[in-house]
Amino acid sequence: MKKPIKIILIVSGLYGISIGIFDFLFPIYLDFIKITFKNMGWIFAISFIFIFFFRIYLGHISDFIGRKLFYGLSLITGAISQNLSPLFTSFFPLTFLKTIREISLATRENFQPVVVYETGKEKFLDFIAKTNGLSFFLEGIGILIAGYLLIKINVKISLLLSAIPVWSGVFIFY
Repeated sequence: MKKPIKIILIVSGLYGISIGIFDFLFPIYLDFIKITFKNMGWIFAISFIFIFFFRIYLGHISDFIGRKLFYGLSLITGAISQNLSPLFTSFFPLTFLKTIREISLATRENFQPVVVYETGKEKFLDFIAKTNGLSFFLEGIGILIAGYLLIKINVKISLLLSAIPVWSGVFIFY
């Protein structure tokens, strides 16, 4: 297996852990800081509306600039938004950070198969199966880790810790 494919495999796994932890803990954090269910719905809905437009726009721009740049930027923006989310307790900053995180996640999901293909065309199906499979498996492990963290420490610190795997992935990728 080529080194770039190994890097993408490792980064995908680390991001999977991070996704599992964050996605499990974020609604619990919103409840903890007394965000109403109605406002939680708005936070999630607004973030998903923006994904549609950014997927199309970033896909178009990447044809000119390159996909690896956007893949790396998606890792960085995901890590930043996860780090900052537990530092805020009001609707608008949390909506903005959730939107940035979801855009970064969608960007990574869109560009990962293309980056894998451009890196290892001859064994694309094998490599994409491994990266996606590992990511989904480690999302589940991330959920288990989130439950453990929630029992041992508070939700705010646990949410902050969710960014550690994705930051590790950023450093490995670059």
